[in-house]
Amino acid sequence: SAGSRVVIVTANTWSGEESYLKALQSNVDLFRTIIPNVVRYSPNCVLIIASQPVDVMTYVGWKLSGFPSHRVIGTGCNLNSQRFQSILGKFSKTSGKEAWIIGEQGDNEVTVWRGSGMGGMQSNNPDIIADHDRHEQLAYRVFKGLKEKGQRSWSVGLSVADLTETILRNLGRLHSVSTLVKDWYGISGEVFLSLPCMLTMTGVVNVTTPRLSGDEEVKLRSSAVTLQNILQQLKI
Repeated sequence: SAGSRVVIVTANTWSGEESYLKALQSNVDLFRTIIPNVVRYSPNCVLIIASQPVDVMTYVGWKLSGFPSHRVIGTGCNLNSQRFQSILGKFSKTSGKEAWIIGEQGDNEVTVWRGSGMGGMQSNNPDIIADHDRHEQLAYRVFKGLKEKGQRSWSVGLSVADLTETILRNLGRLHSVSTLVKDWYGISGEVFLSLPCMLTMTGVVNVTTPRLSGDEEVKLRSSAVTLQNILQQLKI
């Protein structure tokens, strides 16, 4: 793998006999072997972390690599955002591309939907809002369906391939991926959560910060605090 432009890490050491924290520490220990060697042989690569829990392991990958944060990306909410956009495109007159799932990957994800009349997606920082009055019920139904659908290896693999294509071909497309969110939405700690990120061959070149309701901001901050508490208990 020496000289790779993109390195994808999918390793997990989950065991049903371990506590959650012990399983996490096992993953961290695995990363302590993998990541320094990746850095040694591919010092200029973009790291894509697909290991679970992805927001925690992306942080671990970032700290162990010593890379700038824009070169360490977690798969995060990319898959569910793609599903969300696809389904909304079928049931709504607006483009599904205007919808995103952001935040902590899992049950605490947040849905946002850009309202009509806002700036185009080609802008460096498109103005995205949560349009609850028009779309909340539909978004809830779709999001509930996504949770019931679950994640399968093929769909995860295709999502990772999509991220890789964007980076290798320098396409500058937006993806909801796990990135460093310090100083956004009142988050003071160094944690990784998913936000719409523009990706190129250098990694994240722009992060869009959707305009959220007060409750949604509280949800993001709560996720950040939970992740910080977990990270403090790990030996990285």
